[in-house]
Amino acid sequence: MVDTRDYPWNRSSLPIDPILELYSTGGTLLKRVDAQWEGGTELASVSVTGPGRILVRVMNYYANGSRTAYSVTPAFVDTVAPTLLARGPAPGAVAVSYDAATVTADFSEAVTGVSTSTVQLRNAAGAVVGAAVTYSSSNRRATLRPSAPLAAEATYQVRLTTGIKDVAANSLAATTWSFTTGKSVPRIAGSDRYATSAAISRLSYGPGVPVVYIATGTSFPDALAGGPAARVGKGPLLLTAPDSLLSATVTELMRLKPGRIVILGGTSAVSREVETALRGYTAGGVTRVAGRDRYATAAAISASAFSPGASVVYIATGSNFPDALAAGAAAARVKAPILLVGSKALPDATAAELTRLDPDQIIVMGGTSAVSTDVFERLKGYAASVRRMSGADRYATAVNLSASTFAANGVKTVYLATGSSFPDGLSAGPVAGTRGGPLLLVPSSFLPDSVASELRRLDPSQVVIVGGTSAVSESVRNQVRALWP
Repeated sequence: MVDTRDYPWNRSSLPIDPILELYSTGGTLLKRVDAQWEGGTELASVSVTGPGRILVRVMNYYANGSRTAYSVTPAFVDTVAPTLLARGPAPGAVAVSYDAATVTADFSEAVTGVSTSTVQLRNAAGAVVGAAVTYSSSNRRATLRPSAPLAAEATYQVRLTTGIKDVAANSLAATTWSFTTGKSVPRIAGSDRYATSAAISRLSYGPGVPVVYIATGTSFPDALAGGPAARVGKGPLLLTAPDSLLSATVTELMRLKPGRIVILGGTSAVSREVETALRGYTAGGVTRVAGRDRYATAAAISASAFSPGASVVYIATGSNFPDALAAGAAAARVKAPILLVGSKALPDATAAELTRLDPDQIIVMGGTSAVSTDVFERLKGYAASVRRMSGADRYATAVNLSASTFAANGVKTVYLATGSSFPDGLSAGPVAGTRGGPLLLVPSSFLPDSVASELRRLDPSQVVIVGGTSAVSESVRNQVRALWP
């Protein structure tokens, strides 16, 4: 701007009509302004795309004009809106980590107004995902970090609004882009088997459940038979120590506020002291379902939850848990009971319950070392169809049960628990059944080929690891992740 108005520093009394020219440093004329009788000012402007030098030349129209009769004031007027230089995840990105997804936006210049209202992540339903949003002035980057892991194999949209502005108040153009997460392999675990059981419940059930089933965490039979009953009752299965109610279980009961509580097993499994303590966590009363032994207890649990005319009954040995674990999820899925037998004997209590149930089909879990051929043949007297589900080992047995139950690409979630001990698999069974997925077993340190093949066949969005790293190591978790690069 050239200003020749009547200021003290304007020393000429003659009319002044300056000519204003702008040049690049290379001598190119960029702009020439000569508006006559414009009231003493000339304004010349050019747009620039980056840093540079501008040469200003002022010529007075009148030959007797004085240089000191005018002042030259350079000014930079920013009319260029900020733009995005980079963004992450990239538009259209796929297989983005569900549990480490961070959204970033790098701007062409310093901006203001970055907040949770101007930088948002939305799910496929359009709901805003809870997140923390920060801005770094050093690299002009906005960062959004979700408050919780994102859903697996889900599409998310990033939205940046015009509320983001540069220092001259030029607004960023509203911008959106989308990305899709990959498969998720979360872990559910607590400090011990009781805390893991509570953690599974916490992530699967809301307060006000109709019922909670309580079983000992020191042996498997009662909890195994109780899993399908918990599924029918629409409540979780929690584990307890025989003689004390541990803090993790107490905390979860306080959160759940169940309508009633059912104890599985006799007083040697869950003591009267624990029964008394449980009465403080429900207004609906505490009942106990038990028999004289594990076989009679399983039969009593079945009688308490299932009506005659069952479509299928699962049979497992009451002597050991591996073959039986996977049956918990399968039976819970179809709301079918699990009954126990000896490896070489069909207990009277089990036979009586089979007679009452009158099932169409019986599925026997495990090979002949788990349930003998003699017992298998005797079971044919209680159903039109009796078939055995077995494999080369406990892991293959669970895989074969899954393969016979679920179609390829047929489930969204698969649960993975150790086959070396029973508590985690028992707690996960009812939840896996409720969500319509199988429970597969693994050793603590590696992923068996049979399990890997079944996971690929099922192609779930999510594989949930149940238990801590001593039960299922991070190595196994990483091997599962690597199945879908």
